[in-house]
Amino acid sequence: VTPPDAAGRCYLGPASDFAPLVWAKAARRIAFVNPRLPAAPGSLALPFAEIDLAIECDGAAIAMPPARPSTALDAIAGHVAALVADGDAVQTGLGGAPAAALAALTGHRDLVIHSGMVSDEYRTLAEAGALAPNGHRTGMAIGSASFYDWLAAADGLEFVPTPLTHGA
Repeated sequence: VTPPDAAGRCYLGPASDFAPLVWAKAARRIAFVNPRLPAAPGSLALPFAEIDLAIECDGAAIAMPPARPSTALDAIAGHVAALVADGDAVQTGLGGAPAAALAALTGHRDLVIHSGMVSDEYRTLAEAGALAPNGHRTGMAIGSASFYDWLAAADGLEFVPTPLTHGA
């Protein structure tokens, strides 16, 4: 979690998928408090007073290198982009094919992200003007350090628990 803010709240940052499911039921609540963890707008907050043991640590958030492009992935991405219409909701996973598919959607408009995870390509879509102004949901973000920095100031993405990204 992030260090507590002035109101005594710690944020889960880019990993808000599973912790909310167990927080209320946990017999003991242990949190690693990391000042370098990004607190993205819309990430879930936990009262610091509810933490039984806070362990201070200082380390970079987990980063993921960008996928390497290839002609095969470009071909897959072209097929995917042809199936996606402006205004559609998009869900992807990790890897080269999803990254290439998202990169191929930069010419689309009003896309909504509803995915268990987002990565650097979410930023690419936002900066290209491909995303709707709001309504985006994810449980987790993983990417480059510059993506985390960008995400900390971005609007329109809500971090929600897994049942809201993967539930019926």
